[in-house]
Order: sequence, then structure tokens, then C-alpha cells
Amino acid sequence: MAKAAGKYKGRNRKLTDDQITEARRLISTGVPKTTIARGLGIDRTTLYRMLATPISPAATDAAVGDVAIP
Repeated sequence: MAKAAGKYKGRNRKLTDDQITEARRLISTGVPKTTIARGLGIDRTTLYRMLATPISPAATDAAVGDVAIP
């Protein structure tokens, strides 16, 4: 009953759609995924999982510079 009432919402996502879009852009320019994951403060496995999820169309128009490349 609690689940049907929306009490269990799950864990919050580690990355926003904008961060995922920026990570994809950096990957396309040749930046290693390990470096991107470090810049975002997440594990490489989390980055791969986030890249496998589809993003909303609104996020594709955003330009973000949240990823700090060391």
C-alpha cells in the first residue's frame, strides 16, 4: 500500500541530465572516462551506468561546465 501511495521513491540520482550531457560531450572529444568520473566525484561504474540511461530532451539543449578536469 505504501508503494502504491508513492512513499517509496527510490534513491536520488548522482548526476543531473546536464552533467550526463556534458560527460558525453567530453567523451566525444577524447577525454578518458576515468578522468571524467573523477571530475564528477563518482565511480567509473556509476558513470557507465549513467551513460547507458536515456536523458530527457530538455537536457540536450543545455550547455554546462560542471565537470572539472584535473
